[in-house]
Amino acid sequence: MTLEQYLLNSERGVPEGSYLELSGDYQGYAIELGIVLGLKLGCDKSVMQQILADYRNLEEFQTLYEMGLKYGVDEGGKHSYEVVRHAVGYAVAEIMPSEELGDLRAKRKVRSLELQVGGFDSDECRERATLACVKRNEIHGAPIEALIRGRGQTPWTDAEKECLFGLLDNAEYRLEGGKHPNAPDYELLALELNMQFHDSEEVREAKKVGNYVRDARRKGWIE
Repeated sequence: MTLEQYLLNSERGVPEGSYLELSGDYQGYAIELGIVLGLKLGCDKSVMQQILADYRNLEEFQTLYEMGLKYGVDEGGKHSYEVVRHAVGYAVAEIMPSEELGDLRAKRKVRSLELQVGGFDSDECRERATLACVKRNEIHGAPIEALIRGRGQTPWTDAEKECLFGLLDNAEYRLEGGKHPNAPDYELLALELNMQFHDSEEVREAKKVGNYVRDARRKGWIE
């Protein structure tokens, strides 16, 4: 009986969500064995202190697999790459505080990418970033809110839009005289929106509120 068959036939079975269920290969066993080796590694406090120091060292960056080889997790070269890296990752996650672990994982991903592509200013890195952006937009659509904030503007929330459109029917927010009597008082509308949604900071200006209302009417959002 193969190790894969043992896992499939045992009461414990394959770990839920493992790669084995998705790909039909031995990744489920890699997860199981990685946990066993990770627990064993975690019992050696002196070694774990060195591993944690290496994990935190972003300048002299080492992958989880390299750490596993360095500290003897591979046991004579009989374990696969996935088993070794998973063992080290599991041991680190069991010991390191979750907040620090999350922060370091993000920083290590950035550092790993930087080393792979030769720095974020390289042509290769910019090309990868462009391709990733195009692919993301194809799947999820353009990140409209991020683009708006990138231009130094503040996106309109649904609650703010609803408030504005509701106030347009309120006589207290209309002009009483001038060239356009009974027209919306955009100065007063901007003041009200800033008070309710922007801590009284001058985020909404009368002219831009007017432009937004006219654009909403053109698109048929309001009458």
